Amino acid sequence: MNDDQDASSLQASVAGLSSQPETKSDQLSKRDDSYVARHWRGELALGISYWVNGVIVSIACYALVLGMLNKSADVPESGGDIGVRYAVFGLLEVVAVWQLVGIWRSADRHPDRGGRRFWAGVAKVMVFIAVLRKITELLKALV
Repeated sequence: MNDDQDASSLQASVAGLSSQPETKSDQLSKRDDSYVARHWRGELALGISYWVNGVIVSIACYALVLGMLNKSADVPESGGDIGVRYAVFGLLEVVAVWQLVGIWRSADRHPDRGGRRFWAGVAKVMVFIAVLRKITELLKALV
């Protein structure tokens, strides 16, 4: 390497260390592109968001709960078991919020991606019904 190349690489290194505020494009390039994050932001197709992340994930969660309840029916309850149950049910509520928010946001974007407004509307109605159901379950649990 010659001196000019060394000087330019040193300048590039020093420029990278400067405390310039991040631009919006810098922030967008660093965002999380995981499947979970893409669903949360509504970036997945409505069909994937609704059928895979909504329906299939819900079936898997219910199977998990049924398996947990069947297994614990044979074993006397202990304090640890109750803590695990609360943790699992709390996690399921977080999953439900993730599902519903992602489906709603995907439905918002669906017409812009060439999808029919009708199916976006149907998905939003189903999300609304699911939210009402969750509120009802919560109220029943508190009473």
